[in-house]
Formats: sequence, structure tokens, C-alpha cells
Amino acid sequence: MWRIQAEGVSILGEFLQDCRAKAGEGCDTVLLSGEDFENAIVDLTLASEIETLARDIGFSEVIWVVVDRDKHDYAASIYAEMSRHGVVLQRSVVAEALKKRGCLYVSTHNFNYIFALDFARFKERFRASLNGELVEYSMNDFVADRPGSILLKRLMTQSRYEEFMATAEFSTEVANQRISSRKVEKNYLATALNLTAIRRRIFPWNPIVALLATLRS
Repeated sequence: MWRIQAEGVSILGEFLQDCRAKAGEGCDTVLLSGEDFENAIVDLTLASEIETLARDIGFSEVIWVVVDRDKHDYAASIYAEMSRHGVVLQRSVVAEALKKRGCLYVSTHNFNYIFALDFARFKERFRASLNGELVEYSMNDFVADRPGSILLKRLMTQSRYEEFMATAEFSTEVANQRISSRKVEKNYLATALNLTAIRRRIFPWNPIVALLATLRS
């Protein structure tokens, strides 16, 4: 879904057409998950364009599903994750964006994200702009039992859901764990100093650089 940002919303039309073709006549629901859709919560024009594309391709309705988490925890998570993606952020800047705007804009040559850190601020205007339904789950409800179970129960009949849960294979791997605060600051400092992964191996962290990373935290 990142190609929406690189090539424009028209690329989504091609993707939706492909999804509809693969779904076939016996499928009445296609579930799409992508963090790039989050931009639409703030960028209402994008939300409208996505709905129009979906209807033009033949989908009868669009249901928007938002998983809302604690705004401070989400801001901390985004701050940590962005340290891996070639940008330089300050905790104070993220905190100020959360307080004043409720969202955070982060752009590079690869992406242009709008993180809706405080979804409550945008929920009603987002809902009002949609032709489709808006469904909201708290993070706690969404991850209870199995992540996404509450949504699958909505989309499937009870018997089909039970069959799915009985036959599905679930990975026990913990993916994309949040890195330590020290590692986060080292990542940001490395980006600021233009130290690529290769350069980090050639020029090991010396005490002065390590101190600078500590001062950022």
C-alpha cells in the first residue's frame, strides 16, 4: 500500500481491481490492511478518492475499521519505529504535535505519513466525510483472544469463524518488537550523522558518539 504515496491514489485502483478478480464470485468481502490508509483519517480528500475508486471498480460498500490505542503509547511507538526509517525526530516535537494537532506529519523521499496519534480529535469529521461505515475498536479489544478476532467475527458467520479458528495456523513469532530507548536514540543520531549500516561497521561507536546518543534520550 506504500505505493499510494509514491505513485498516487490511482495505483490503488489497480490493486482493488486485482483484489476483486482474485476474490471471485463466491467471495463477498475483501479485507485490506495497510498503515498508509491512516493518512485518510486526516486527509479527507484521500478518503473520498478511495471510496470512489472502490465503488467504480464494483465494490458495493466500503467499511473503514480503525483500531484506536492510547495516544501517548501510540506516540511513543511511532517515535521508536521512525528511528529505523531515515528521519530525525525529537521527543519534544512529537509530544508537541500530539498536544497541539493530535497528528504527526513525517515525510522523506520514500513516504509521506500522517499519523493520527489522537484519533478522538478526528473521529467525527472523518465519519461525517465518509459514504461508508466507520467501525472502531480499542487496541485491547482488538488483540483479545487472537489479534483481529473481533473483526473476523463481524465478517464471518459463527460456524465459518469456528471452522477458521480450528484450521488456521498461527505463528508464535513476536514480530517488530519495540527497540530500546537507547537503540532508538542511536538510530536517530546515526541518521543525523549520515552513518549508514556499512559506515557503522567501519566506524564503530566511540565514547563521544555514545554520549551524544545518551544526551538525546
